[in-house]
Amino acid sequence: MRSRQSSAPRWVWILLALSYLALTANYLVHQAIDFDDNWITYRYARNLAEGRGFVFNPTDPVPTEGFTSIFHVVFTALGWRLGFDPLLLTQLTSLILLALVPPFTLGWLRRIWPEAPVYCLIPFVLYLSAAATAWQVGSGMETIFFAVGTLLLAVLAAWVTSSGATWPGIALGLAGFALVLVRPEGGLLVAAHLALVALLGWRHGWRRSLVSLAVAGGVFGAGLLMVGIWKAKVIGSIVPNSYYVKTYGGVFGIPRESWPGMKHVIQFLASFDFGFPQAAILLVVLFSLRPRAAWLDPARSLLIHLLLPTFGLLAYYTRIIHESCQFRLEFTVLLPMLAAAAVLIAAPGGSRAGSPGALRFPVPRLVGLLAACFALWMAEPWNWRHVPEVLRGRSPAAGGILFEIGEDLKRAGLGPDLVLMTGAV
Repeated sequence: MRSRQSSAPRWVWILLALSYLALTANYLVHQAIDFDDNWITYRYARNLAEGRGFVFNPTDPVPTEGFTSIFHVVFTALGWRLGFDPLLLTQLTSLILLALVPPFTLGWLRRIWPEAPVYCLIPFVLYLSAAATAWQVGSGMETIFFAVGTLLLAVLAAWVTSSGATWPGIALGLAGFALVLVRPEGGLLVAAHLALVALLGWRHGWRRSLVSLAVAGGVFGAGLLMVGIWKAKVIGSIVPNSYYVKTYGGVFGIPRESWPGMKHVIQFLASFDFGFPQAAILLVVLFSLRPRAAWLDPARSLLIHLLLPTFGLLAYYTRIIHESCQFRLEFTVLLPMLAAAAVLIAAPGGSRAGSPGALRFPVPRLVGLLAACFALWMAEPWNWRHVPEVLRGRSPAAGGILFEIGEDLKRAGLGPDLVLMTGAV
């Protein structure tokens, strides 16, 4: 039987339930976003599903890679073959992944600490409630896939660090390979995690970590090598066309104009709508309340794997331009940050008050109050007035040139008609 520490008061369940309701309401408001990138992906997916290969138009003489996520193309192509609408399939899959994040987090935390309390999930209320999260779902892009994959990769890397077994290394290598297929910059995260496994594993005994590190790196490298050879042979390039546009024609993250994405990263860091300041405040509060717990393994290894690689990814995004302030690649870092807050709540180890176990009861209330206030801001409930319109079949227009391009692509349909685009394709 679980102790009272691992149970949760009713208000915690209510707060989590309200966050799921907020996600549903915001999804209804943002479900009809016609972004250009997703419809580019869907055209490639349909042509692939119908046996034409990776081409944008059915009559294109050679394959091209005018998309960012090869995983998203293949995933929606399989859905097309099974009769699913690609936009709806992507949206529903994103919603399912988001719904699974809290139970998944509680599961792996209780695998480490069997008495991890349910209220350690309070930080995720921010992510589930945020209108920006639902916007990413509604866009039909691979963003949620990548965000959840980033969290999973960090958990697996921490598992490899603490266990040194072969099976976690295989899982880490496969997850890293899959994440690179979702978005190419996932390779930076994999490299960072492998470096941290080596660094942290040195403390536990180099021989123990060497086997799991070699297995993880070998599985990841083998998958990457096979895809690289295939892309070089079939497409003629291992780097997506869109990458050169995103870096102003630069190569391997070194654009001709330095820091073209700096403005957007700074906007994200300062934006309460996208939630980075709120997540940072939660982390600062919890670090100050539980300084000793943060320095005890396995909590320390988890925190290092959750925070350092994702902040490195955020730094990388300063080199990448954005066409839209709403399409936030940086939004990926929020899930690992909130998971780090969950670790600080769940991990045993003394607080400043000297309690030997998890946080004392008044502290979860304080964290819950902060999370509720932040979530109310990020949920943008004033936009829920559009829900009745959506249910009647009318959706608010997104506006903006990129959305107009997306609407044009949607009107052109996914049929055999030729579509000419310049720029990112």
